[in-house]
Parts: sequence; structure tokens; C-alpha cells
Amino acid sequence: MTSEATSTSYRKALFFLIVLVAVLFIGTCLLKIIKSPVRPARAIFGSEQPLGVPFQENQKDSVQGAMAGKWVSNGAIEAGDSFMRVTDRIEFKPNGIYWRVFSRTILLPSGDSGSYTIASTGYASPYGRTNSSPDTVSFQIHFIGATILCGPDTCYLEIHRPDPSASILPQLQARPKPGEGVVDTVWSLVDHGSYVSLGNFRYSRYGGSNVDTESFFPVGSVENINKFSLGTCDRQSSFELYVKQLLAKEFGAHSISERTAATVAAAAETYYQRFFAVALARRVTVYGTGKASISFSVNASGCVVGPVHSKSSPWNMKLDKALNEEAQTWKFPPCPSQTGLVSASINFSY
Repeated sequence: MTSEATSTSYRKALFFLIVLVAVLFIGTCLLKIIKSPVRPARAIFGSEQPLGVPFQENQKDSVQGAMAGKWVSNGAIEAGDSFMRVTDRIEFKPNGIYWRVFSRTILLPSGDSGSYTIASTGYASPYGRTNSSPDTVSFQIHFIGATILCGPDTCYLEIHRPDPSASILPQLQARPKPGEGVVDTVWSLVDHGSYVSLGNFRYSRYGGSNVDTESFFPVGSVENINKFSLGTCDRQSSFELYVKQLLAKEFGAHSISERTAATVAAAAETYYQRFFAVALARRVTVYGTGKASISFSVNASGCVVGPVHSKSSPWNMKLDKALNEEAQTWKFPPCPSQTGLVSASINFSY
């Protein structure tokens, strides 16, 4: 073989090696994105980036001082869920420590209710004001401890943090400045003058400086955070599972005289669509928005039986499978007069 032919062979081998490495890298990125329940940026880099122009150190002290105090959001209806009410109480200390008691109350058709409360404490470090809205301040949040109060049970919520080694480019992860601790999430607080908002909820100042922490929060909720005798919460402590258990118990105890496709669809839309189906679609899909439909049948006992058919647009096989499995867990009131299956369907956007 001549030297020219050998050189050509080396160049071809180098070219194919470069192509192979590029394909492997892109494939790994796609796998991480597909498997991730969050948007691609977080799937790749493993951490949510705070937005806006960073504060100087003296500005941080000023922001912390302005936010210091007690804030409350009472009885808000969780967006789209008329059967849930939210009460959220937050106290910001001047040194950046915060205490929070977030409670959801589930209003059942019979008039009964159940509550699920998360009490937490941590460190809130002002990061900066967003470019799009100068009234919006981003806070980097570091969780210190949290407990779940669910009916008579209380347990310690173990916080699972992402492993940097699982990221494709761990060196590009957002790293806190010295003394800030680990950044677990980012809160964007919007100042409306007479109140502030966080997500879909609005908060007003509560009382004055004479109101102490113990009387501001529900009795025992804050003290439980520092109890070393509490056991760690297991998977049965999730709010979603708690809601389903309440609904199954409620529906199982109250039968109905007649069941139609319209009543099944109405119950599914009220109790299962947004909180379970829509939330599931947003976790499973990586990119933005879409539409989906679920068709299913209910027997006389109120259980979903037989095949469940889901159709998503844009089509997503993983989502369709997850929605099929989700719908099979739904429960409805028993109907003694029902003789066959009643089929229904729901359509929603996410």
C-alpha cells in the first residue's frame, strides 16, 4: 500500500471516529431529555437557572429587609381545582431564613374534607430582578428541613437532590456562591404594591412585628420540623396518593342511582383531569404544550375496567401509555342499578 493510500485510510478512519463520537453524544443528550420529566435545559444541566440581573451584596440585604415579615395566602382556589383550597403562610427573617406552612384542603362531595400540610424551613437568598419585569425578584432556595402532616400522621420529608455526576455537563451546573448552600429551586416573587404573588397565589402581610412565629403558624406545625424522633416519609405520603385514597373512600361510601357518560365525564373532569392527567402530561412530555383525550369504561362498582384508549397530539407513545395506566386507578361512586359498562371520554390541553 502506498503512503498516499495509507494517508487516505487514516483520514477516513478519523472522520468516521468523529462522526461516531458525535452520534453517541447526541444520542446520550436525547436519552436524558426523553427520560426527564422537566424541560430540556434542566434535563441536560441538572439545575434550574435563576433569571435576571444579579444583585450586589448590599442590594441583597435591602431586599431581604423589605421582604422580612409574615405573609399569608388564605383560602385560594387552586387553579382549575374547585375541590381544593390552599392556605400558605410564609415568614421571612431578615437574615434570609424562612419558615413556611403550605396546606391543601380537599373538599369532598359529602361535605367532609381532608388536609395535607407541608411545613418547611430553609434559606432564601435574593438573586436578582428579572429583565422582563423589574417588580419580579428571583430567590435561590436552599431547603433545610420539612415535614408532612397528613391527618393524624406526621413524618419527616427527606429531600432528594440531583446527582451532579448524572448530568451530561456537570461543570456547567448552577453553583451557589460561598455561604448560600445548595440551590434546590428558584422562587420568583412579584411585588404588586399592596401584595406579592408567588406562582398562582397572592400574599398579604399579616399583622405587625408583635405577632410571634408560634401564634402565626398552626399549632405544632413548625415545631415538628426539628423533632428528631419523626420517621422518614415513605412513598405512601405523596399528596397525589392521599387525594386518590380520599376520593376512593368518599366514592365507595356514597352510591348513586344512575350513571351516564355525561356524569362520568363530569366527575373525571372535576376530580382527575387537571390534577392528575394534565399534571402527568406535563411531567412526561419535555416540550411545552399539547392536547390529549382519554376514553374509558366504568362498571357498576365504580372501577375503570377494560381497555383504556388515550390519544395525544402531538403523538407521544410514552404519554399515551402513562395516561392509560393513570385512568385505570380512577374510582367513581358505585351504581347498583347499572347493568353494563358505561363509557366516557375527556379531552384536555396541557
